[in-house]
Amino acid sequence: MRSRSGIERLINLECMAYNAMTLLPYSDEAFSCYQSASAQETRFGIGQQIQASIIFSSFVGKLETVIKSCSLIKIIEGYILSGFKNIQKL
Repeated sequence: MRSRSGIERLINLECMAYNAMTLLPYSDEAFSCYQSASAQETRFGIGQQIQASIIFSSFVGKLETVIKSCSLIKIIEGYILSGFKNIQKL
């Protein structure tokens, strides 16, 4: 960004982000513990919560995939075993 308007937009964006971190603890009770903290501490704390949420959701997604895979394997095993029992009866 070398143009004047690009630099102004970047500065405005940074100011808006700083103000959001400053006002967020007062607008939402979930973040009220950050009321006496600096904007940087608030940003760090919220970043940690976001990281934990992302890690937890990806873990749950993988766990659901494993559970679905195990269920599918059990269904296929049951189908194969039932077919095998039918063959033995003949």
